[in-house]
Amino acid sequence: MAYRRRSTRSSSSYRLGGTISTGTRITRSPRPKRPSRYPRPRQSSEGPISRLKRLITGESAKTFLISDLHYGHELTLLFVPRSFDSTHDMNIALTKNWNDTVNSGDTIWHLGDLAWIQTPRFWISKLNGKKLFIRGNHDRSRWMKHYAVLRRGEHAFFLVHDPDDRSIPRDFTGWIVHGHHHGGRDQYGNRYPFIDGVRKRINVVCELTDYKPVDLDWIVSLNLDTIKWMDTVSSTPERWGESEERPPLPNPRTNPRPNPRRRR
Repeated sequence: MAYRRRSTRSSSSYRLGGTISTGTRITRSPRPKRPSRYPRPRQSSEGPISRLKRLITGESAKTFLISDLHYGHELTLLFVPRSFDSTHDMNIALTKNWNDTVNSGDTIWHLGDLAWIQTPRFWISKLNGKKLFIRGNHDRSRWMKHYAVLRRGEHAFFLVHDPDDRSIPRDFTGWIVHGHHHGGRDQYGNRYPFIDGVRKRINVVCELTDYKPVDLDWIVSLNLDTIKWMDTVSSTPERWGESEERPPLPNPRTNPRPNPRRRR
C-alpha cells in the first residue's frame, strides 16, 4: 500500500498509488470491491410449477446428509487424496454440487469439519437449504450440535462426527451416521465404507458420496437391513444371504481408542 503525503512547506498536493494526501494527514483510497468467485445460493430453487406439484402430490421436502467438506484445506488434496488441482477448484466444485442438489426448502445436515481457514459462516451464506451442523474435531463453533437423532419409519439414525464418539449410547440399536474417516479408511487401516451392515454404520464423508449431499430417503429405499457392505454411493451393495447368520451388534457400539505409547 502506497501512501501520499503533502509537505507542509508547499501548498501543492501530490498523488502516489491512488492515495490523496492533504497537509500532514495520510489517507487511503477505498479498495474496489471484487466480485465473488463462488456461486451464490439460489434464492428459490423451485419455480411456482414445482411448488404447486409438491402441494398436489403431497411430496415433502427432503433431508440430505454430507460430512467433511474441509473448505480451503490443502492437506486433504495430498493425504486423502481428492481429485482436484487446487483448493480453489475444490471449493467451487463442493459449492456447486451442494447447490445443484439441495433446494431452498430442503434440510441438510453437515456432520463436521466444514472449513479450515475461513469461518463457517463465510461458506454457510453461499449454500442452499435449511442447514444444520454437527461439530467435528476441526470445528471451533460452539453453536454446532454435538449429535442428533433422526427417524425414518422403523429406522433410527444417530448423527455424529466420529463413529467412536462416547456420546453414542451403549444400547443404541439403530444406524450410526458419521464422517471423520476420509476415503473410507482410518490411520490404522480399519475400513469405514459408505454402508457397513455388520456394525450398522453409514459413512457420509464427501469422498464416498461423490462430493454431493446424499438423500436420507434414498438411503432408506436401498432396503438398509439387507445390506452387508457398500463401499460408495456408486457401488453395488453386497446383500446378506438368506441363510447367512448375522453377528450381534458390538456392545458398546464404539471401538476402543488406541493409547499413544508413553515415553519412558
